[in-house]
Amino acid sequence: KNYFDLALNSLKATNYMPPNSTSDDLIREINYWYDGYSWDGKTTVLNPISVLNFFENLRFESYWLATASSKNFVSDIMKAYPLHLTKDNLEDISRNEFDITTVGSTKPASLLFNTGYLTIDKITIKNRRSYYTFKVPNFEVKDFYYDILKSSLYNILIKNSSKEKEELYMAIIIKDEKSLTNIIGALYSGLPAEHHKFAVKKESFYHSILWGYCSALISQVRSEEPGAGGDSDLVLELNDQTYAIIELKYSKENPQKNIESILSSCAKAALATIKKKRYGERYHFKGINVINIGLGVCGEGQVKAIFEK
Repeated sequence: KNYFDLALNSLKATNYMPPNSTSDDLIREINYWYDGYSWDGKTTVLNPISVLNFFENLRFESYWLATASSKNFVSDIMKAYPLHLTKDNLEDISRNEFDITTVGSTKPASLLFNTGYLTIDKITIKNRRSYYTFKVPNFEVKDFYYDILKSSLYNILIKNSSKEKEELYMAIIIKDEKSLTNIIGALYSGLPAEHHKFAVKKESFYHSILWGYCSALISQVRSEEPGAGGDSDLVLELNDQTYAIIELKYSKENPQKNIESILSSCAKAALATIKKKRYGERYHFKGINVINIGLGVCGEGQVKAIFEK
């Protein structure tokens, strides 16, 4: 308990956690970052290396994965199988497919599980055989994947970084819905058609792409930032006094019906989520101006951005 109290006081003093945080809040945050590894889909364990480093440094960071060899390894997997890491869950594979022979003959989910980048979400029995569904274990690993994705997208999507940054920044600061819609729409429309078609978890897919794009332009971008009532999709630190919170909602409705109505409905629902879950509350306490943005997406990347008035 003494370790937790000392850590909590230090994290409050450095604004890593809100002033009213408790030991239970700290435990939840540690679990959020470093828990989730499982071999049976039921019992989970924390990453001991990361937890020990956290208590030594008193900062929530990616410790275990912060090596060049890790980034090169996973980057090679993502280049070969770009869609696998945009899903919340990866497809089932049988127990016989766990064995690793060579990278080329091994399923990427099995390879990433055996090397610690995925964990077992559930085990199902089909025709007397065990099949495993995988997931990303925690935020430490998810943040690592996003960092890899950001690096990959930088050279692909950013043609003129200073111009792109200025356009994105100004569209948000002056709350120009049309410009922001066009910027994000151009981002999604520039992706290969097969990525739209085969991405199973559409909302996660478009969220990941937007994260990579914004991170390539703005130095401080956080995904799934814990808030008063839940985790916000994206938080952009535009400057010391202005943050933008983006919430994305994807609709599975056929965009041929009434695309404008569908997009508007999704964008409004995203804004409502920001308000209901009080994502910006922690920043208001610090005197920071918060710009709330609802993003509606449907079809193959059709998008609409709206601002809270």
